[in-house]
Amino acid sequence: MKTPALLLTLTLALVACTPPGPKTTDANTINLDAKPAKTAALSVTTLSATRGTLDATRTVTGTVNAARDSNVAARASGVVTRALVQEGDAVRAGQTLVQLDDTALRQAADSARLSLQSARINLQQARTTTAGSGTALQSAVQAAQANLQKAQATAAANRDLYALGGLSRADLNAGEAALAQAQADLAQARNNLTQNGRSGSGSLALLENQVQSAQVALAQAESNLANARVRAPFAGVVAGVTAKVGEFVNTGASVARIVDPATLDVDFSVPPTDAVSLGAGRTVTLSSGGRTFTARIRESSRVAGTDRLVPVTARLTDAALPVGATLQVRYTVQLGSGTIIPASALQNDDGGNAVFVAENGAARRVNVTVIGESNGRVAVTGLPSGARIISPVPPSLQPGVAINVTNSAERAK
Repeated sequence: MKTPALLLTLTLALVACTPPGPKTTDANTINLDAKPAKTAALSVTTLSATRGTLDATRTVTGTVNAARDSNVAARASGVVTRALVQEGDAVRAGQTLVQLDDTALRQAADSARLSLQSARINLQQARTTTAGSGTALQSAVQAAQANLQKAQATAAANRDLYALGGLSRADLNAGEAALAQAQADLAQARNNLTQNGRSGSGSLALLENQVQSAQVALAQAESNLANARVRAPFAGVVAGVTAKVGEFVNTGASVARIVDPATLDVDFSVPPTDAVSLGAGRTVTLSSGGRTFTARIRESSRVAGTDRLVPVTARLTDAALPVGATLQVRYTVQLGSGTIIPASALQNDDGGNAVFVAENGAARRVNVTVIGESNGRVAVTGLPSGARIISPVPPSLQPGVAINVTNSAERAK
């Protein structure tokens, strides 16, 4: 039968002749010819940028050291006979730490003491002799003066008698000769007295110098003897004893180490940029064994060492820690002043650092200069205080894109 074929042919012909009408869609059909819908605004959150100072807290390792720490040296050479202290002992200033063999030094001191005694005896004897001689010579002068007076009287009487004819020429000459002799004897007596005084003075001065030299020698010998005892220069704790009994030590060799635990310093190092903020008097925080202490900076060299770090010394103010202990040192430095924003608001690309601000329902890109960053906060310049910055920044955010602020904070945290 040919009826089904005929019906299909008639149906296709009717479809081909039907004029086009409007297209309809259902829920599962995409209308490709429809106009695109208007793009929705991008939802963002903003906060207010504020001016301020950005600080940063640093943590470094420090070491406890005694402000008074001395390697005690021997001041004499000798064999160690006794070590009177050991590590950990508390000592007072002047206490003997190590005893050196002082046999020869004692002998030298005894010899110097005897030499001084002899010099003093010689001086005393010379003074006695000089005084005795002076007395005898003074008596001789007095006797010569008496003889001269007598000879003068005799000579005068002889002259009177000779003028009266009662005395011979020979007797007159004898009287005159006796007068001349008396005068010569007095001059000699006076000269002997003068010479004795001069000689006595010279001898006494020489002997006095010998006494002074003997005193100096004795003082030196006693000092050498005292140096055989190596003593603590100050009160503290023995940190170590290097001298051993029977060992010979030379002058200047270290025999023990003393530290003063009452005055402690903490030494640490910081970058040069941080050292600028750590001047004398600044306070730092220390932590050790779960406890917290404070220290005040005593000095900073401001000159970096070979490790490019600057050494800093702080004095412990309220703690007694073991010398050599390590601890954590915390300090705060100022990174700079500017507009403070959260790090999540900062963008960095080929155009440099920038932030997006919300203005009139759109995002605007603002270039900024970073001063410093710490703990999720950034200090920048180029951004006015009070600007509404977008944070966090959506990945699809572009300059000029319409935005919808869904949440707003007063200031950057």
